[in-house]
Amino acid sequence: MPDTTQPLEAVLTACAAELEELSGRCEALQAALSRALSQGAADAQALDLITQRTAGLADFLENVAGALPADWRVDADAAARKLTLGDLAAALTGRARTAADPGELDFFGT
Repeated sequence: MPDTTQPLEAVLTACAAELEELSGRCEALQAALSRALSQGAADAQALDLITQRTAGLADFLENVAGALPADWRVDADAAARKLTLGDLAAALTGRARTAADPGELDFFGT
């Protein structure tokens, strides 16, 4: 049976990269919605908090990953089997991303 494990450092670095990308998207969304959200300060603060915490988690995971022993490994494929976004699973397991499938637009389960 082939070894499907990967260095934990690589998996955590991939997680950090995904969080960093999400943080950037949150910042762009925040800028685009700032005028609309000016009426609802709580909504604007919530979006700002999501952006800051996502960026903070990315930095934290990147720092933890850099401090791990090189021989620590994890089966990222097994962990990614529960993810519902194939593109995210590919990124976190080190596989090449496929062309993004836009799928159905789901406005928060409505």
